[in-house]
Amino acid sequence: MDSAKYKDAISLFKKAIKIKPDYAEAYNKMALAKLKSQDYKGAEKDLQAALKILPDNFESQKTMGILYYETKKYKEAKATLDSAAALNGDDAELFYYQAKLMFDGKAYKNALDACSRALDINAKYLDVMFLKGDVRFAMKDYNYCIKELTEAIKLMPADNPNYNAYKTRAKARFEVADYKNAVNDWNVYLE
Repeated sequence: MDSAKYKDAISLFKKAIKIKPDYAEAYNKMALAKLKSQDYKGAEKDLQAALKILPDNFESQKTMGILYYETKKYKEAKATLDSAAALNGDDAELFYYQAKLMFDGKAYKNALDACSRALDINAKYLDVMFLKGDVRFAMKDYNYCIKELTEAIKLMPADNPNYNAYKTRAKARFEVADYKNAVNDWNVYLE
């Protein structure tokens, strides 16, 4: 969504809140639009308002956890995402962000488990598949890395490729001495 659409959405959510000030979902959706347009302070303010109205709202807690992750407040992100998981343990995006946190903290086994949980919920969640490949590479599990990324690359839309997947797969292929395919992946990555 482009920035004009986010501005339009934010404007509509503001109108909804003006009509119904205790409409937590409008605050949450407005925060999500602000998060996606990188207005992190505005998003946090809206999420705080939503959580004041409905403290146990899963979507607001999850979005707050994502906001904390995106703003590198990892301790707060973990606590908030864990709290959201206690409310709804069946959300692939939640497990994706938990996996990202664990990966960043080098807790690779836990990150792998969170990726697997996300993929149990949504088997074709590409970002999770790419992250799982990165986790496998970090664990030096190169053959599984190649397998995971090959599956993800097959599902990748042609008009929006993830070139980093090719880079990571190339590095993994190099590690297992599959030089020809490693070079091919590097060439795709460099295009």
